[in-house]
Amino acid sequence: MNKNKPQEGNDELNWVTLPEGTILIKVDMRAEFIWGLDADSGVLIILDLDRGSRSVTNDAENVLTTIREHMGVDAFDALPAIIYRDSMRMFDGLLFSPGNPARADFYGIQKKGLTEAIARALELEKGSLIK
Repeated sequence: MNKNKPQEGNDELNWVTLPEGTILIKVDMRAEFIWGLDADSGVLIILDLDRGSRSVTNDAENVLTTIREHMGVDAFDALPAIIYRDSMRMFDGLLFSPGNPARADFYGIQKKGLTEAIARALELEKGSLIK
């Protein structure tokens, strides 16, 4: 085992053996997040892990592109809403425009609780795509 490789390292990164005392710097600055669908409403929930890389707020286009690729275009595009919790632990809404370049827009929900954030997002009827 390479002692320079962090235990919870990202498998996508390539690791090399470095001399003792070398400082490792993470170069991949994409947002670190987890996501899932609310079982009752189908709302997409994204949580920023706030580990020192880019925030979901600052990397929203890449975050949404990645999730859309995993979910499939039709399922993603039919979402009733997308909400995310930022590093300040506040939920807000996201809208996406795939394309070149991709674009993300934000809308205020400003709720700390997940249940309240889902309810507010559904009430606003924004969907997932920028119209």
